[in-house]
Amino acid sequence: MRKKEMPTKPLTDRSTEELTKTAKTIKAMIVVMILTSTILLTLAIVMMLHHKKFLPVLIVNFSTLPILLVNLNSLKALHKEIATRKA
Repeated sequence: MRKKEMPTKPLTDRSTEELTKTAKTIKAMIVVMILTSTILLTLAIVMMLHHKKFLPVLIVNFSTLPILLVNLNSLKALHKEIATRKA
């Protein structure tokens, strides 16, 4: 049995306040992801230099890149929709 997915409203059906709030949330998520990835990458490199072996933690760090790209594309689409409404 398949799990039902939550239907998402198209950007054109959302209010400007909803779009702005969603854009702020996505922007905060992007900042947090970049900060945690930077910290994780730095710690992994330091540990690799200290222990002289590969750490699987690096895989986790690079596996978050597609999520970051999806969030960036969503933020771009939100800003585009907000700009069309202001014009």
